[in-house]
Amino acid sequence: MLTDEKYDFRGEKLTLLITYLSNISVAAIKGVFGFLSLSLALIADAIHSLFDGASNIVGLWAFKMMEKPVDTDHHIKDVTIHIEPIKDSKTKDK
Repeated sequence: MLTDEKYDFRGEKLTLLITYLSNISVAAIKGVFGFLSLSLALIADAIHSLFDGASNIVGLWAFKMMEKPVDTDHHIKDVTIHIEPIKDSKTKDK
């Protein structure tokens, strides 16, 4: 159901932004100490924190897309897909 209701996502966006900045800071610290100590575990964890930050960017992008106005010209219609079973060439139809 399409509605014109608006919800203020400022709190959620702020949370994602703070989490993003935290992930990037943690990644930088882990990366520096990982390279200084030649610890592959810390370097891998720094890369993992960078990917966590990337997921925050995706979340911020999703909120940006949700703020777009409703497109009333393109409604989603019910679609039925019929899938026929694959028949084995070795078996014969009865």
